[in-house]
Amino acid sequence: MRLDALLVTNLLNIAYLTGFRGSAGSALFGRSGGILWVDPRYTLQAGQDAHGVAVREVRGSLLVAAGTWMAKQHFGKVGVDDENLSVRQFEVLKERVRGKVRLRPAGRIVEELRAIKDKLEVERIRAAGKVTVGALNDVLSQVKPGARESDLAAEIEYCMR
Repeated sequence: MRLDALLVTNLLNIAYLTGFRGSAGSALFGRSGGILWVDPRYTLQAGQDAHGVAVREVRGSLLVAAGTWMAKQHFGKVGVDDENLSVRQFEVLKERVRGKVRLRPAGRIVEELRAIKDKLEVERIRAAGKVTVGALNDVLSQVKPGARESDLAAEIEYCMR
């Protein structure tokens, strides 16, 4: 499917694509670059962490801001996170683009990209595995009848840190 842009609302996908790890954001990626809309709580963090996108602070709905901006840009087809948007959110977005943009379900485009690991990601996964095994080995002697799960969890977390 050919798209002129992709609107990403899934926060894990936004983090993967931009590096921004806040709890609220919407991002649009097109041929001329990307935009990340965040609320005022995250303006500073997004400016520091996000790469490859212009950061825009929004007071109000991030989807309304994204839809309004898309309508002004005259995009043809924009893919949306159809697995992440509620019907109401989709309707809000549709109202904002006012028929100037055709919204299309994008499926799992970003998830498919995330599934392919590069060398650095593989190294990080291996390192995380080693930390996990080390922590479990350190705590294993404490696993016995009467041990509280919350105490073991706290000890594992302490060892991993």
